Amino acid sequence: MSSNAIITLRKKPNKLGLFPLAIRVTKNRKSNYIYIGHYVSLKDWDEKKKMVRKSFPNADYLNNLLACTLSETLKVLLELQTNNTDISSKQIKKEITFKDNGKSFFEVADIHMKELLANNKFSRLSVDKAYLDHLLNFAQSSDFLFKTLMKRF
Repeated sequence: MSSNAIITLRKKPNKLGLFPLAIRVTKNRKSNYIYIGHYVSLKDWDEKKKMVRKSFPNADYLNNLLACTLSETLKVLLELQTNNTDISSKQIKKEITFKDNGKSFFEVADIHMKELLANNKFSRLSVDKAYLDHLLNFAQSSDFLFKTLMKRF
């Protein structure tokens, strides 16, 4: 399985004229992009070093984030290669972006509720709790794993 992952700056600017940072995962000459969620201008991007220049505010933190995200991506690619799983680049992207494979939906929802409580967002907490109660009553089970939910869609 020949696959590759590199950091890249997409050439599609947003409304502000900034360009998104992404990790390009390529397998069998087919690429998929995992967006980091940060945008930089062309003058702040070093194409040779594949990193943000010092002229960008918080460049060190952003470069650290890029390095960590790239290393996690390469780790997943190596795990897939050692297991001899032959999957497409789209499936590799799903495997990389979806990190909570072992957790159930309601475990993640509980973590979300605790964060809302810690941030004193009580109005959002009451609405989300109602949604979860309705979902739990409908499902009649609280052991939905994300991986099984993703296979249905």
